[in-house]
Amino acid sequence: MLLPSDPVRAEARWCLRQCRAPRVRSLSQFVQDEIVIPEGPAVGRRFKFYRQPYAKLAFEAIDSGFWTRFAFPGCVQSGKSFHFWVIPIVYHACEIGENVVVGVPDLQLAHTKWTEEIAPVLRATRYACLIPSKGRGSKGGVFDELKLRNGATIKFMSGHGGDAKRSSFTSRIVVATEVDKYDRPPPTSREPDPITQMQDRADAWDFMLRRTYLECTVSIEEGRIWQEWLKGTASKIAVQCPHCRHWVTPEREHLVGWQDAATEIAAYKGSYWACPACAERLPEKDRRKLLLAGRLVHRGQEIDVDGNVHGEPPETVTFGFRWSAYGNMFWSPGAIGIKEWQAKQSDDESEDSKERELRQFCHVIPHEPPALQLVKLDSHKLRRRFNSHRQGFVPAEAEHFTLGIDIGKWLCWWTAIAWEAGATAHVVDYGTLTVPSDSMATETAILTTLREFRDGTIEEGWITAGGRAVLPETVFIDARYQGDQPGSTSVFQFCRESGNRYLPLLGWGIGKRYLGRYRQPEKISKKSRFIGQQYHIDWDVKHRLFIAQLNVDFWKGWLQARLETPADQPGALRFFQSPDKNKHGTICKHYASEIPEEVFIPGVGNVITYTVKSKVNHYLDAGVYACAGGHFAGVRLIDDPEAPPPAPVPDTRIQTPDGRAFIASDR
Repeated sequence: MLLPSDPVRAEARWCLRQCRAPRVRSLSQFVQDEIVIPEGPAVGRRFKFYRQPYAKLAFEAIDSGFWTRFAFPGCVQSGKSFHFWVIPIVYHACEIGENVVVGVPDLQLAHTKWTEEIAPVLRATRYACLIPSKGRGSKGGVFDELKLRNGATIKFMSGHGGDAKRSSFTSRIVVATEVDKYDRPPPTSREPDPITQMQDRADAWDFMLRRTYLECTVSIEEGRIWQEWLKGTASKIAVQCPHCRHWVTPEREHLVGWQDAATEIAAYKGSYWACPACAERLPEKDRRKLLLAGRLVHRGQEIDVDGNVHGEPPETVTFGFRWSAYGNMFWSPGAIGIKEWQAKQSDDESEDSKERELRQFCHVIPHEPPALQLVKLDSHKLRRRFNSHRQGFVPAEAEHFTLGIDIGKWLCWWTAIAWEAGATAHVVDYGTLTVPSDSMATETAILTTLREFRDGTIEEGWITAGGRAVLPETVFIDARYQGDQPGSTSVFQFCRESGNRYLPLLGWGIGKRYLGRYRQPEKISKKSRFIGQQYHIDWDVKHRLFIAQLNVDFWKGWLQARLETPADQPGALRFFQSPDKNKHGTICKHYASEIPEEVFIPGVGNVITYTVKSKVNHYLDAGVYACAGGHFAGVRLIDDPEAPPPAPVPDTRIQTPDGRAFIASDR
């Protein structure tokens, strides 16, 4: 009888164990069981998903078996190469025991990559015994392959050199780093690009059994890693906002608080992430928890407030996964805010390089993508939008007539617009007024100029086809021509003395030219006596005057929409007829001088603002004032489904706080 300790029994048990197929762990389980952090603040500690939550979602997607190719564009210093280059090499070569093709930009890097990135990770696992002690690569120097003691070979292939270097090895696994550096074939090559050649080493396996891992920092939009992500699942992490409960993906524009900082320290302390949906502050102390509870959302999918993902994943074999600065728990909002602040303060020579670094390294977006342009007006086409009326004549069909004036130190610009039903606009007249600021005080010069224009032109009126003189119902005048000053004393004085049709106007909008973001009152009050569409009329106690407060960004869009409308359709804007074919060239250049763009505003969300591409934009401002004045007079877009309730009819009186009446439209 054999005893339990009998060597023969022990040998038999060992043989039985060796006959069993080894249990292959999933990649997610492997990293948690085997991997020890090789460097950084957590050096020597066991791998945990809570350090970088994005890795959990990525490894689970790899383990799902839905995809055969994996593309990982991500921010630098977030563990990108460690997670998606080193770990797949160690997993497939050691845990599964199969050959692995390792893509690098140049074979000169093979030894460095092995000794500094791969070997330190391997030595901390139970598979350290597989590191070869003899043969190629075991003693250093330049080499292109390593044969582990379990029989698996790690074959390095580069993007440079002859095609033959990439055509004599077979493996179902390809793991490539820095792929944008060798994503094009050499000029003398007749073969496909190096990445494709490496993937062809797996042709002996069924397509769905192959595995390709690609990782790289984003370079340009045409770069390999961006295109792989874009044409793959284009997956992102969605987190649930604790305020509005929407699932959102914070991007660069949602890092706020640094923009108005006076110093680097203020930028660091003031930076925070805001919710893209409700614009509330996303609590930094909960960011790790939000990311751990995050969901993957693929291209074309949506996620509801309950966390249910709607829509099928794209039909592709490539899982493209992108995480940016919000998903990198190694960076605080302040650390990125300082970089943003420094880039904003940099000179012209270094601005481009810093902007490129922020886009590619931090926010994982290609360098210099096309800007979002919602409207692009062509000044040459605009000048061909004629009506049949001569300069200075008001069409008989006009229901309203308004005037806008933009104030400057040396010149004032004005535009008169007649309105037919359906907000069809006719530019009746426009021009400039010379301000004699060189011979008298600027305030006095502006007041004198306005008085002369009022007495010599406005109050004389414009002529209809029947010979009747028509005066503007409203004249909105820019009262903030000197930058950050809240108003112009001369404009206030002029409106106070000129009667009800003249109103000073303060423009609100995003940018240094304006007072700040427009906030519309919720209801009529002692101060706010009239509320229109993105404007309101306040009673100013100090100046004893009604003042129009206008959202200039909204009304610029409204005016440009009239210019986009076909000239023969209701709601279009047209110019008076002129024998000079270049007559309207200047005003059209002004109208096309600003480009709308979508920006994120803390506490508000995404809004449309205007970027100035040319400083000659004064007729645009004057036209905006005339358009807003038209709405105040009663102009409406008939087919506008979002139109607010109709404004008071023209003879409605708005009461001042002291009981006096202001007539909205005095014809």
